[in-house]
Amino acid sequence: MNPVKALLNWLANHTLGAYRSGEIDSTTTAYLVCGPESSGNRLLASVLCRSGCDGEGSTRQPRHFSAIPPCCGRPYVLIHHHNLRPWIRGLYSRGYRNVIAVIVVRDPVAAARSAVSRGHYDSEQEAYASRVECLTENLKAAADAGIRCEVVTYEGLTEPFLQAWLPMIGLPYVNGPLLLPGQLTTSDICNQNEKHYEFFYPSTPPRLFSPASGEKVPDPGAPGDDGASCFAACPSSNEHTVSQ
Repeated sequence: MNPVKALLNWLANHTLGAYRSGEIDSTTTAYLVCGPESSGNRLLASVLCRSGCDGEGSTRQPRHFSAIPPCCGRPYVLIHHHNLRPWIRGLYSRGYRNVIAVIVVRDPVAAARSAVSRGHYDSEQEAYASRVECLTENLKAAADAGIRCEVVTYEGLTEPFLQAWLPMIGLPYVNGPLLLPGQLTTSDICNQNEKHYEFFYPSTPPRLFSPASGEKVPDPGAPGDDGASCFAACPSSNEHTVSQ
C-alpha cells in the first residue's frame, strides 16, 4: 500500500476508534502539542490549560525528559516541535498511560513569516521547508509510537469549535479568559494571519516569499505572535475572533 495512504488510514482508524471506544480518561493523559513553530501551539496549550491541564502555554517547557512532572491524577500539556519519539517515551516513563499528539496547522505563508519575525529562522524559505518536515516527521512519529493523533487548524480555533472538540479528546469545555504567560496580548482568541500579508505587501497581491535578500523584517505584532496575540487592528466582526 502507498505509505501516504497507509498513514492516512492509520490516522482515521485510531481517531474514529477512540471516539467509538468511549470517553478518554484525561486524569492519566498527556497532550503533546507539536505543530511547527509559530503555528499557534502556545494558544492551543493555553486552551488545554483552561480546560484543566497542568503545564502552560508558554516557552517555559521542560528541557529534558526528567523535568516532565510525574502523573498526579491530572491531565498534562507539553509543547514540543521536533524529535517527538524520546518525548513520547518520556511521558510514558513519568506515569502517563495515554499520550495524545495534537498537531496545529496554520496558513503556511503566515506561519513562515511569523517564524522569521520571531527569530526562529533566517528566511521564509527555511521556515517553510522546516514546517513541511516538522508536519511529516511528527505524523510519522505518532504513527510509529501507536498513539492517537489530532490535527487541528489555527484558523479554526474558535469557541464554538472548542466547545464541540474538547470533549472528544477527554477534556471539558471551559469558557473564560486565557492565560498566556510571557505574551503581551489580550485573553481573546484572534486570527493573526492578516497582518502577515498587509505588513509585507500593503498594496500588492500576496507572494509566497519575501525578496531574495532574505532580510529579516520586524514584526509589528511582536512579541507574542505564535497565533496567540490579538493584533490591535483585528476587527470584532472577524469570524475567527471570539470574545470571552
